[in-house]
Amino acid sequence: HGVPTHDATRPLAQVRLHEVEIDAAAVLRRGRAAMRAVDLTRQVANVVLAAEQVGVAQQCLDLTVAYLGQRVQFGRPLASFQALKHRCAQMMVAVEGARSAVYGAAAQCDTAVDSGGDAAALDFHAALARVEATEAAQFCAQEAIQLHGGVGFTWEYDPHLYFKRAQASSQRLAPVSVWCERVAAQLLDGPTA
Repeated sequence: HGVPTHDATRPLAQVRLHEVEIDAAAVLRRGRAAMRAVDLTRQVANVVLAAEQVGVAQQCLDLTVAYLGQRVQFGRPLASFQALKHRCAQMMVAVEGARSAVYGAAAQCDTAVDSGGDAAALDFHAALARVEATEAAQFCAQEAIQLHGGVGFTWEYDPHLYFKRAQASSQRLAPVSVWCERVAAQLLDGPTA
């Protein structure tokens, strides 16, 4: 059945299984192998979510640059004001940093899925990608709303939709604080897996 969300662009549902029986021949993994498969699936899902968050951040930047180029104030396009250029540059830096982290995590996913690569490296890169991408999406969505001025949160313009997506995604598969702790733990204590 459907689950209410703040992000109307992403419907969610809850699925419950009752009295489900699986034939022994249909079981793909057991014990430690099953747990490794579940953990790998979680890590890949985190990288995919981080990639989506990079898309959110990029779209916020693109919408904002287009809007600032069209909107005229004091006889000049808003895009000509240096202070607004700086804010867009900060958005771009956040997007590119997150994109690089996601590319690195995606490469680790390939290695882990194809050849059973280093689980600790995948865990680190997936966590780092989530932190970078979550922060970029939230920052760029917030900036998009502010740089659109009074119309940034109205239904006629899209920044509010990306803001809601950034906020909702920040909590999916654990909040960013959990991923920060995982990155810090590996940097300070070394790999745990």
